[in-house]
Amino acid sequence: MLTELRIRNFALIEELSLECHSGFHILTGETGAGKSILIDAIALLIGGRSSLDLIRSDADEAVLEAVFSIPPAHQLRTQLRENGVLADGETELIVRRVISRTGRNRVTLNGQLTTVQLLQALAGTLVDIHGQHDQQSLLSAQAQLDIVDAFGRLGDLRRDYRQAYERWQARRRELDDALRALEQRRQQEDLLRFQHQELTDAAVGEREEATLTSERQRLAHAQRLSELSQRVYELLYGEEGAVVGRLTTARQSLKDLAAIDDTLRSWGEICERVSVELRDLAREAQGYARQLEQDGDRLHTVESRLDLIQRLKRKYGGSVEALLTRRQELSMQLADLDQGETRITQLRTAVEDDRSSLALLGQKLAKERKRAASKLDSRVGEELAALQMNHTRFQVELHLLEGDEPYGPTGPHRAEFLFSANPGEPRSRQGASCPA
Repeated sequence: MLTELRIRNFALIEELSLECHSGFHILTGETGAGKSILIDAIALLIGGRSSLDLIRSDADEAVLEAVFSIPPAHQLRTQLRENGVLADGETELIVRRVISRTGRNRVTLNGQLTTVQLLQALAGTLVDIHGQHDQQSLLSAQAQLDIVDAFGRLGDLRRDYRQAYERWQARRRELDDALRALEQRRQQEDLLRFQHQELTDAAVGEREEATLTSERQRLAHAQRLSELSQRVYELLYGEEGAVVGRLTTARQSLKDLAAIDDTLRSWGEICERVSVELRDLAREAQGYARQLEQDGDRLHTVESRLDLIQRLKRKYGGSVEALLTRRQELSMQLADLDQGETRITQLRTAVEDDRSSLALLGQKLAKERKRAASKLDSRVGEELAALQMNHTRFQVELHLLEGDEPYGPTGPHRAEFLFSANPGEPRSRQGASCPA
């Protein structure tokens, strides 16, 4: 249903906005009031031929826009979805056409640029224009098919077929998307595997960079640290007069004190404990100094490792967290790649299953449609005879679709009305054949 019409700089109209509601609408007015201009505007919005003469004389372009409400059961919804014009759940179709003196004419459907040919194919089924010089809906290929189905009361069967067709088409699109995605991953497979192997071989730990940075700081001052720790050892234990040796002498004096005054026994215990701890400290300092001497090449190893981490960070995201995330992503992508063929096989099976279901409904629709066409032939013949048109012949012909795909959105046929007005005259087509 047409719900809104907006016109700017078209013929005599400078600007007009018209809202339509459910029910019957009549535009009245005296000759020359502009009624036919509105009809011409609507005709252009369903693919009619444009002309620069239609642009208002003082304007550079004419803009026409119409809003249509698309019923859920309308066959046009399938075609609109297939062409990416109407998303699931949407019910409005906005048709916009711009005619420019510069020749930059534009046609859009729901904001998407399209061609006049596609506009004719899609929007042309929304409006019937009956007039002395206009093509009538009886000659419309789609309308002829709709007449057959309406006569045969095939609405429910056609709806079931259309739903099966949409499921099949959606599954085919899913398969196509999966094939494209798999092909893209196949093209990048070598790079993905190289990057994954590079990160796996590097095996960078979450806190490794911080640990290595601290170690590099220590190793960079290894000589000074070795000298200081060795000096600590000498002062505490290694040289004559060292602290531990003096504490041993002090401990003996404290033992003698405790022998005279038992209350001083704790002094000796404290001295012994301190002596043991300082001896351990001295040995740790000596071991630390020796380890620094043995780690002469460790600084080079640490710096090389940090250089590797920095290079990987620059390549994969700037942080160790990014490295770990990228490695996980690569693992998932490679897993998807390995499983891609399985998914493709599953989708191909699903497509064939959906096609088989569609074929069964198509066969049933074809059978009922042929029966309806035969009855329509007879009924029209009776009406023609009642009008004393005894030599007039009418026939509905249904032809199976040709080509690689024998199923369309409304059935497996092409439909055409054949008509002969005079005896001996062959029946001729009334309008273009319609793929069903």
